[in-house]
Amino acid sequence: MYGADGALLRVERAGQLQAFATSAGGTWACLALCRTQAAMRLLLAALLSLAWCVNISLGNEFYETGARHGTDKARTHAHTHAAAAAPALLPLHVTRRPLLRCADAHTAAAQVTGHAYHHSYYMFLRWMRHKHIKLLEIGLGCTMNTGSASIMLWQDYFKDLDLWMADIDTVCAAKVQNTTKNTILIGDQGSEADLLRWVNTTGGGFDIIVDDGSHSPRHQLESFRVLFQHALKPGGIYFIEDIESPQRPICNPYQPEALSRDKILYWIDQLLIFPRHADVDLPPGLQSITCQRESCAFHKCPADAIRCP
Repeated sequence: MYGADGALLRVERAGQLQAFATSAGGTWACLALCRTQAAMRLLLAALLSLAWCVNISLGNEFYETGARHGTDKARTHAHTHAAAAAPALLPLHVTRRPLLRCADAHTAAAQVTGHAYHHSYYMFLRWMRHKHIKLLEIGLGCTMNTGSASIMLWQDYFKDLDLWMADIDTVCAAKVQNTTKNTILIGDQGSEADLLRWVNTTGGGFDIIVDDGSHSPRHQLESFRVLFQHALKPGGIYFIEDIESPQRPICNPYQPEALSRDKILYWIDQLLIFPRHADVDLPPGLQSITCQRESCAFHKCPADAIRCP
């Protein structure tokens, strides 16, 4: 009996030890897994933090270029050479985006404005920076600067650029034309005839169109109606700046007009509805609309789009 009991006892103890060992092994494996998961979470958090820091710092690329050339597209804060030279946690080529570096070379200080267009411009244009780009901007900015700030901005930011500018001010346009090889188009952005003439002169096929012209809602909507369909290539982006302008006291003459904002909100509403109303007047080829403070970007369907509104 003793032998049998002893043998049985030893077997039970061996089973307990094995179970304990198995349990302990599982516990240690769990701890190891938990430690691995914790380490992975910490690593992921660190990578996300680094990505955020790099993105924030690199996001100033367009801002830097715009501020350096004295445009109002990227000046949200006072910007000086002293601030530009402030120490950074990351190397200069990482923390300083080209758009801000371009601006610093040409302006000692940038004025404070409420615009923050560099956010959307950087978001959508950074992928195009080293490609061949055909760009049209309406508005030389003659009342704000010499009329050449935007030209310097775009030439500095894009490496292979076919740039066209347009303005209604013939005197300013002639002055700027004498200082640049880029063609300055003359005309009224509220005139369908002038807009179609621009399309014929340039040949259309623009990757990017920027409306920074009169800021009149009627002009913005008319320019968009004609140029989005006839001048912007499939897959292109159309930017409208200063959508808020008619609501400013300085723009009282525009108050009786229908606001661009109302039409844009209607388009957004229709893009979110399916099936859409039969009488919807969405612009042909409009794929999506992305808005930020005071401006919107309108994306045209690519040529190979399977489905396009």
